[in-house]
Amino acid sequence: MLPFKLVYHERYDLNLGTHVFPSQKFRLIHEMLLREKIAAPQDFLRPEVASDEDILRVHTADWVRKLKTGALTASDVMKLEVPYSPELVAAVWLAAGGSILAAQSALRDGFGSNLGGGFHHAYPGHGEGFCAIHDVAVAIRKLQADGAAKKAMVVDTDVHHGNGTAAIFRNDPAVFTISIHQENNYPAHKPPSNIDLNMEDRVDSFLCGRRGSLLRRSARRLVTHERRTEETRPRRFRGSAAAQDSSGHGSCGRVRAARGRYRAHSREYHSRCPRCRARISLRVCRAKLIVSAFPKDSCSGLPVCGERPLSAPVQRCPG
Repeated sequence: MLPFKLVYHERYDLNLGTHVFPSQKFRLIHEMLLREKIAAPQDFLRPEVASDEDILRVHTADWVRKLKTGALTASDVMKLEVPYSPELVAAVWLAAGGSILAAQSALRDGFGSNLGGGFHHAYPGHGEGFCAIHDVAVAIRKLQADGAAKKAMVVDTDVHHGNGTAAIFRNDPAVFTISIHQENNYPAHKPPSNIDLNMEDRVDSFLCGRRGSLLRRSARRLVTHERRTEETRPRRFRGSAAAQDSSGHGSCGRVRAARGRYRAHSREYHSRCPRCRARISLRVCRAKLIVSAFPKDSCSGLPVCGERPLSAPVQRCPG
C-alpha cells in the first residue's frame, strides 16, 4: 500500500478512438499501475466533479456557459482541437475535481497524484490544444479560497509550453510558474512564465552541459524571487510532466532523454546561490503529478509512473 493516494476515474477516458489526443492513456496508466503492482486498488481515490463555483474562479462565465450549453463557435472548436460533446464537459469537470482531491490529499499525506488532467493550454476565456478547463489552476484557486494554501508553484515539464498557465497566473505574485518545453513546437504564441526553459530540438538532456546552465540560472532566479516574498517556500507544488518517446521521435515532440536519465530528471537538481554559494536543492516534496503521454507507445515504458515528480522548495539564502 502506498503512503499517499492516487486519483482516478474511468470517465477520464473520452473514447476518442484514433484521435491524436489519446485519452485512453489515463485508463492505461491506471491499469499499468495495478498490473505492475506499483499501486493497489485501495491506493486510489474516486473524484467528484468540480463545482461551477470552483471553475469560475479561473474561467470566465461566458466560457463556462458555452461549454455547458454547447454554444461553442467554429473558432472555439478549432482552437480546442477535440470534438465537442457533453461527455467532454463532464470529463474536464471531473478532471478538475480530481486535481482538487489530489491537492487536498497532498496537504494531508505530503504527496498526491491525479492520473488525469494536466490541461495546461486552457485560457480563462477559451480552450486550446485539447484543453477546455485548466484543472491545475482550478485546484490552486480552490486551495487558496479555502485558506489551505497561500502560495503555489507550477513546474510544467510537458514538451509543449504551458501557455494557459502563464496567462492565468501572469499578474499573480502568489503563483510562480516554470515551463520546460521544446521551443520550436506548439503553441506558436508562448506568454512568458516566471521561468521558461526553451529546449532545442533533439536536445539530449537539460541536466548536462550547456543546457544544464539553464537549470542553474533558473535556480538563481528562484532564490531572487524567494527573497522578495514573505514565506520561504511555496505551500503547494503543481507538476505537469510529459512522458514522450525518449528517442525524440514522438508524435508531438522532439526532445530526447536517455532512459537511464529519467530517474535523475525526476529526483533532484542542484545549484548554488550566486551570492553566498549556498546549496540550492530542487527536490521532491509535496508535489502533484499529472501525466501527459502523447505518443501511442509511450505508456509501455512510462518513466514517471512509480517515480516521484519534480518539486522545488527553495532554501533561504543565508547571505
